[in-house]
Amino acid sequence: TKIKDPKVLELISQASVKYIIVPSDSEKEIFIDDRKYDHSIYLKTVSDLRENSGLSFSRKFGSIVVFKINNSKDHFWSDSNTLNISYKYINPTRYEVNIDNARTGDRLIFSEGYSRFWQAKINENSIDSTPFNTKFNSFILPKEGNYKLTIIYRIQNWVDLGYVISLSVVSLIIIVVGYLFIHNYKIRVALKSKK
Repeated sequence: TKIKDPKVLELISQASVKYIIVPSDSEKEIFIDDRKYDHSIYLKTVSDLRENSGLSFSRKFGSIVVFKINNSKDHFWSDSNTLNISYKYINPTRYEVNIDNARTGDRLIFSEGYSRFWQAKINENSIDSTPFNTKFNSFILPKEGNYKLTIIYRIQNWVDLGYVISLSVVSLIIIVVGYLFIHNYKIRVALKSKK
């Protein structure tokens, strides 16, 4: 019944959710009333979703019903009508975002759970993430025009450094163990030849 609330559907849309799926309850653990399975709850859920003007019926697979959110936002979006955004996924902690027709003060919204460690970089300048709707990351664009932003998760630099250090230590251990093994082998061969 919460999906009937337009605010809930807007929040789901802002989170870049594109589909809502009513699952098959083969174990009879989802649609329950007074600790017993109630098929009428399943039917009411499907009916409520069908009546929601923000959703459109997509497909049905047996008892699994799929609805599409009509105005789902992309992973990067803006509340500005003039801003054009395209982006490239590099990895889970890095994106390249192309901005066209930006105006100073436009807001770029990033539909990941808010973390102060997300940062946008333009050349050597950086923009810290600020919360949007208390849930998502956003970046206030500092200048007009067309340009590229690199969105990064700053803490990943420490993780990458940890990988390099770990790999270096493991490599050093392998080299030392290999050296000791060869050295001990040579000593054993020399001792056997003296006997």
